[in-house]
Amino acid sequence: MLHDPDVARANRTARAVRQVADAHARPLDLVVTHDRRAALQGASYVLLTFQVGGLEAYRTDLDIPRRYGVDCVAGDTLNPGGVMRFVRSSPVFEALAQDLLELCPDALVINYTNPMAMNTLYLSRLGLRALGLCHSIPGTAAVISGLLGLGPGYCPTVPPASTTRHGS
Repeated sequence: MLHDPDVARANRTARAVRQVADAHARPLDLVVTHDRRAALQGASYVLLTFQVGGLEAYRTDLDIPRRYGVDCVAGDTLNPGGVMRFVRSSPVFEALAQDLLELCPDALVINYTNPMAMNTLYLSRLGLRALGLCHSIPGTAAVISGLLGLGPGYCPTVPPASTTRHGS
């Protein structure tokens, strides 16, 4: 089940997901919906990846701290931009948590939404089984391997689940 309140955007994402599944010869039964409650009904796992406010809001997460001499590489994790992003996103997480607790209280919520650590902690405090995953660990390991001249795949990475303490 793929949920997005913007059906056109959801359909673009669904096309990409289907292409990946086809490229790997994996069967996929994917339903697209704009109805969050329908998407959550009875779910065992819920994967979160969204951004409140779009690129314009993200730009302010970087620009406002920069005005005060704080150059954030991204508006995530443990910097002023990340705090602003968290504050902007928390009402959405709260409403989502209410639906999750009602419709699929035993679901494991896998959060990829930045700032990952703050959002995952908040979801946990709202009563959900939440796990935060950082998408950048394997890429960082590959860059380090390259910089050290060790070749691709030399620098082992920890399983993504062990990055749940990201930034703390």
